[in-house]
Amino acid sequence: MQYKRVTEKPVINGKIKSSPEHFIVNEIPLYPLSGKGEHHYYTLTKINMGTEEAIRALSKRFEISIRDIGYAGRKDKVASTTQQLSLPSKVEEFETNELSLKYLGAHDNKIRLGHLKGNEFDIKVKTSEKIELEHINEIKKYILDFGMPNYFGDQRFSKNNFIIGERIFNGEKMKFSKSKRLFYLSVFQSYVFNVWLEKRVQTNSLINPIEGDLTLLNGSVVSGPIFGTKMKHPTGKALELEDLIRNEFKITDEKLESNKLKGNRRAARVLLDDIQIGLWEEGLSFKFFLPKGSYATTLLREFMNIE
Repeated sequence: MQYKRVTEKPVINGKIKSSPEHFIVNEIPLYPLSGKGEHHYYTLTKINMGTEEAIRALSKRFEISIRDIGYAGRKDKVASTTQQLSLPSKVEEFETNELSLKYLGAHDNKIRLGHLKGNEFDIKVKTSEKIELEHINEIKKYILDFGMPNYFGDQRFSKNNFIIGERIFNGEKMKFSKSKRLFYLSVFQSYVFNVWLEKRVQTNSLINPIEGDLTLLNGSVVSGPIFGTKMKHPTGKALELEDLIRNEFKITDEKLESNKLKGNRRAARVLLDDIQIGLWEEGLSFKFFLPKGSYATTLLREFMNIE
């Protein structure tokens, strides 16, 4: 799908993830360790390896069930990433070219998906084009003043994830595990949200609420639909727009119920405190923090066309 930008400034063509060390992600935990408990926390650093692949490697190495390994979020494969994970027993630290595991301490709870504040990013973008820093800084100022659209990133829709999710949602019987089925359905929900968000950007109604909007963060940010049986509905013109989206994707209460999708509201934009942008010998470098559920590629798309 297209990602409509909130800015209309000229952009460059850039390449990300040309090597893992050019895409560094550091997860910020949600809470400090208590120092006691039956779960053992570790710092996992991986290079050029997906999170699920890393979890499988740890499960095999220590003969621990994958279900007993806790982690807060899935990290990019072509990257150098650091995150916390929890194990049901204490194991030996180790370090290889792709993985390292260092002990942090004990805690009462297993880490579960979503148990993070967000991620810090250090990204180098390669480009052969002339960089107009004046334009780059104008975009930066706009984003810092008004925020960025909170699109789900491309990696969530890789391969045929959305198509599979839509087919499952519409009742097609497909042989997947419960967790895989729920994943594909959540991708379908994410895609529908992106379509709604793009319409808000196109109509210049992302920043200023329209009649009937539901907001988050003390009214400062409009919220959009992750459709489900428990999702709160707006009124007025905001409801009219969401009903158009529902009809476009043939979303009914019966389908939401049969697929057991509860839904929620998602912030339409992300407010950032800072974006550090600099030059390096092959292009631009970016350093910034994003809260959980937001995508670095979404921010970078405001500055460039990503290859």
